[in-house]
Amino acid sequence: MAEVSQNTLQSFDHAIRRGIRIIELDVVLCKSGEVMVFHDDDVEKITRNQATGDVSNFTYDELKKLNVHDGFNDGKFYQIPSLIEVLELVDQLASELGHRAKVNVELKGSNTAEPVAKLINEYVTKGFTLDDFIISSFRHNELETFRQLIPSIDIAVLIDSDQWETLGKNSKASVELTKRLGGVALNPGIDFITLDLVNTAHASGLRVNVWTIETQEDYDTMKRLGVDGVFTNTLKLNR
Repeated sequence: MAEVSQNTLQSFDHAIRRGIRIIELDVVLCKSGEVMVFHDDDVEKITRNQATGDVSNFTYDELKKLNVHDGFNDGKFYQIPSLIEVLELVDQLASELGHRAKVNVELKGSNTAEPVAKLINEYVTKGFTLDDFIISSFRHNELETFRQLIPSIDIAVLIDSDQWETLGKNSKASVELTKRLGGVALNPGIDFITLDLVNTAHASGLRVNVWTIETQEDYDTMKRLGVDGVFTNTLKLNR
């Protein structure tokens, strides 16, 4: 199986062509206002010191000059994509393959809810539906804003270990938070997922999707717990 640099157009193309029906991506705003797909807090590591600083410090044109190596030496030039570019790719592959991959957009950066909602509304007029999207975030204030902008879209509430601590490591409190934010899914980390959390969420009609699964053993454990989905950076898990 060919390897490609993560969070690039090539990686999303690679995944969708191999049967992945939902892709997940993180979005942040760059200096010139475009919604960019980028995971790390700094561009330094993934571009091998071509530049240093947060994506918000760079304009769209400046970001497009950076080669996202991500550890690969295949001689190809990988770019940081915009959300528009990813949606155009998903649309192109939908026509080519006969099915449209769902896009899980994580609002990673601040002030991303409004521009992402605007883009989604634009693409709904181009043939997408709201069911083609899931909106998630650890920034629960961004989810609240997004819910006001597009009330009928699916929202997944991400919870990290610090937030789990703040919630008192309490399954009921986590479910109540998700419900208050209008979520249809609760997305906890693998380091604190429990059977009680899964059962409590399911009893309230919520789906549970766990991040981030990297080994077959972890995946098999998630299946035994009865989770609804997992996030992974590899396509090699035996499903």
